[in-house]
Amino acid sequence: MASSSATLAGSVAASNLLRSSTGGFIGLPLRSLGSAG
Repeated sequence: MASSSATLAGSVAASNLLRSSTGGFIGLPLRSLGSAG
């Protein structure tokens, strides 16, 4: 469980970085939605 949780957190962080670098203002609402979910 801990390892899958860490993997999920890592993938979410990576996707957030990709969104912020590619989208910027588009990635911000997506990031807040992802953290809320």
